[in-house]
Amino acid sequence: MSNYWKQIESIQNTPSAPKSDDVLVPTNEALVRKIKVGAGWPFWIAGLSVLNAALTHFEAPIRFAVGLVMTDLIYAIGHALNPALAYVAVGLDAMILGFLIFLGVQARRSRIWAFVTAITLLVLDVGVQFWVSAEAESLSIIGIIFHALAIHYLVAGMLAANLHNTRVKEGKA
Repeated sequence: MSNYWKQIESIQNTPSAPKSDDVLVPTNEALVRKIKVGAGWPFWIAGLSVLNAALTHFEAPIRFAVGLVMTDLIYAIGHALNPALAYVAVGLDAMILGFLIFLGVQARRSRIWAFVTAITLLVLDVGVQFWVSAEAESLSIIGIIFHALAIHYLVAGMLAANLHNTRVKEGKA
């Protein structure tokens, strides 16, 4: 038999689908890493939002293009209605940011609802950003990209948490 036919025969005898043991399955360490990366985003968003709120409160000429837009909007509305209401707005902003930190803590514990809530909050914030941008006739592309990136990592963390939680329930973790 020629070499060519031996090669054809060996290709035909090769199984087309990998065995279940050969399929690449993420390890628990990889899942935990993805969970932590996804769950870390609410902390970053809260931290940058606090910096933006402080910069806005002290009327600094600079601000970060990333962070929650809704906290800036709440402060602006409160300050525009009455400067004394700016302090109430700061309190509302603190509650929103505290809730975001709480979501980050819960997401690190692989709580799916925390990921879903954080994703929903960011999607709503993108909606607020589009609304504010339409009113101001300027759009922050960097802010939208930042939100999209955060949502991407939150979704990846949520999927990893779901797989990790399933493995724990099955006793495979």
